[in-house]
Amino acid sequence: MAESGSDVSCPQHTPSGFQRPDMDTPQSGVCTMKKEKEEKGSDPFFYKAFEERFRGPRELVYERLKVYLPFILPFKDIFSPCKALDLGCGRGEWLELLKNNGFEGRGADTDATMLSICNSRELCVEQKDALDTLSQTPNESMVLVTAFHLAEHLQPDQLLKLFHEASRVLHPGGLLIIETPNPENLRVATRDFYVDLTHRKPLPSHLLEFMAEYEGFAQIKTIGLNENKALHQTETITLQEFFHGASPDYAIIAQKQGESPLMDTVQRTFKESYGIPLDLLAEKFEKRIIKAEQGWSHYNRVVESRSWKITRPIRTGNQKLSRAKTLFSSYRRRAADSLNPRKFFQKQVRQLATFTLSSPLLKKTATAFLNRIPGLEARIRQIIHGTGRPIVQKSAQYLSPRAGAIHQHLKQQIKKHRKAIK
Repeated sequence: MAESGSDVSCPQHTPSGFQRPDMDTPQSGVCTMKKEKEEKGSDPFFYKAFEERFRGPRELVYERLKVYLPFILPFKDIFSPCKALDLGCGRGEWLELLKNNGFEGRGADTDATMLSICNSRELCVEQKDALDTLSQTPNESMVLVTAFHLAEHLQPDQLLKLFHEASRVLHPGGLLIIETPNPENLRVATRDFYVDLTHRKPLPSHLLEFMAEYEGFAQIKTIGLNENKALHQTETITLQEFFHGASPDYAIIAQKQGESPLMDTVQRTFKESYGIPLDLLAEKFEKRIIKAEQGWSHYNRVVESRSWKITRPIRTGNQKLSRAKTLFSSYRRRAADSLNPRKFFQKQVRQLATFTLSSPLLKKTATAFLNRIPGLEARIRQIIHGTGRPIVQKSAQYLSPRAGAIHQHLKQQIKKHRKAIK
């Protein structure tokens, strides 16, 4: 097996009519990766916190990656050891999943903070540029080459090199897995993709499919990922679900040409359906529109029908009768209140009392006046409340000097009388 950098030609499976450019000229990805590191900022922990917030906790990503197990597990019965190379391994979720399922995984990343997480879990990683690592990997030495959310960070020539070098280092029948944000999801394409400042541009799935076909991969499968599973069960959807319901991520899984048993390994899983494409959402939303149109059409047919027109006078009469009953009941209540002198007078006194109590000056004057005429106060209490509770707080400070003296004398006599009784 020849090392990367020598003039090695890949097995040619170029579709007819394609012109393959010279891909043997070394095109290091170090320059781009260094620029991305600068864009992330000088804080070495920034991108780790960014991943936690916008991609999700490590445990969540680990669970999501299990969707690939049906594609890769059959290779354990064919290759021993079953080697895998993960480019841009990040926190190592995929490497840990490979390790737990019997694969020999190796990862490469330039972020030392991310790699420290991998080292704490005893994963095989190195701090190195992803494309350089791939270029230096021997021919046909890997069963799996994977790149999760790396492609959207690369320049076009680097992306082409990724496919070309992956085809070279894979065993015949081996798999290339590339996962990236899905621009079919309109919210991802117009907003979420640009949250990461190191992203270059969204990559439509048919572009990566073409690149894999161009490099001679024999079987190519595109799968949608991480969508809301409930949308699979609904017959119709809302406009909001149409805009952000498509799978937010997708992956292409490309198999290098190999012998029949190897090619048959993934046939069953390649036939399965994954994710929710935008076309399916459009069909579900169109069904909702059709249902609404059918309902409106049915309403118009009813309104224009002969029976509806014949019964129109009856409906109109019922509506007018119901309206008249409501108005008559309201009039009766108002008339009963206005024709009853007691209720009318009680209402006026209540309004006057409310207005008086709302003003401190009027309240003080009214209190002084009512203290001089206790009978009037009691009568007003009965009119307003129907009880004996006071309208305003009594106070001896509003009494005249003579009345105050009498008040104090009465209080003393009451106290003496109570003591005598005891």
